[in-house]
Amino acid sequence: MAQPAAQPPPAAAAGGDLCAPLAGVLHLQSAPGAPPFVREGDAVEAGAVLCVIEAMKVFNTVRAEQAGTIAAILVASGSEVEAGQLLMQIA
Repeated sequence: MAQPAAQPPPAAAAGGDLCAPLAGVLHLQSAPGAPPFVREGDAVEAGAVLCVIEAMKVFNTVRAEQAGTIAAILVASGSEVEAGQLLMQIA
């Protein structure tokens, strides 16, 4: 039997696109009233925390796959996201 081809994780999309690795509620800051993890124009290093996705009362940290600059944040904090949905672009 042929094995199915391995799929890259959703967070590792083409170019500098950051996609949601799972469905849930997106949080751009650690707590209400706290500063956001990143803003458009911020320089980030690989591994930097960009946002958190809450799914089933568990907070899942989403980190940068590569170093770069946050070119665009495409979702609002508190919004529900789907797995694979584009969240940010990193140039």
